[in-house]
Amino acid sequence: LEGKNPNYAYFYGQTLEKLGEKERAIRAYQLSIEQNPEMLSLNATSALVRLLMSEGKFKEAHKVVSEFHSSAENAKGYLN
Repeated sequence: LEGKNPNYAYFYGQTLEKLGEKERAIRAYQLSIEQNPEMLSLNATSALVRLLMSEGKFKEAHKVVSEFHSSAENAKGYLN
């Protein structure tokens, strides 16, 4: 169900992250964001950015934050 429901994908990502499956967790967080494009996905986006940064993927993390900020006017106040 990870690819069919943004909430399940987010919680699946959390589970994978706790199990040390970081690459799979990154993909689950990305799926959560992709599955719910009309809503600001602050939890999944912040988890994804945090995980990318912990893996040293700073450019990817910056890209995610930039895309989040451009997604809606009220998004600019988050993840600064």
